[in-house]
Amino acid sequence: MHPNVLAASIWPRGVTTEVRDATVARVRDWLGHAVDGSYLLRETDEGRLFLADEVAVDWHAFCTLVHRSRDAAPQTERELLRRALQLVRGPFLDDRTAGRYSWLARTRLDSTVADTVEAAAHRLVELSTTDDPDGAAAAARAGLRAVPGSQLLWRDLLRVEDDGPGGPGVTAATDEMLLALSERGADLEPETEALVEELMPGSRRAPGA
Repeated sequence: MHPNVLAASIWPRGVTTEVRDATVARVRDWLGHAVDGSYLLRETDEGRLFLADEVAVDWHAFCTLVHRSRDAAPQTERELLRRALQLVRGPFLDDRTAGRYSWLARTRLDSTVADTVEAAAHRLVELSTTDDPDGAAAAARAGLRAVPGSQLLWRDLLRVEDDGPGGPGVTAATDEMLLALSERGADLEPETEALVEELMPGSRRAPGA
């Protein structure tokens, strides 16, 4: 990325060249050096900034594993998706200080991460439900760590818990879901409400109930 493009993303109202370059220099010092002594944050001959291969970023690793899974045989696809979801520890930058990284809203990275994790978790559930219900439940829960309001993944989890006797059960999972949705002020989607009624007829559950 060219420094001007980076500056426009971080400082949409504008910033001096001096501030931009000083910030890049601080980031370069913070990232440190590779084994050969060169900086990990580097520039091309055209002046574009890039990270050396030695810099490990969980999101890049996640995307690489998911991309590789798309052309893999089912068993390998499962393993690659499982490895990708092991990198998920919570919502994207969930612990960032209020007001920090406000420029992220202009990149849509929050929603991209959420959508990609949700899709990967859902796919692993599909691949695992028949012969590995515990793995399917783990996949749904891994996705929910990043996207706790995903009713697609909650429905996945409810189905797995209803089919398999090894987990906490569909009633406990439903209570977890309702609490998570209530905390986010979310209503049950029609598909979720229908599934709850199918699995627990007459329960008439709703967020906050």
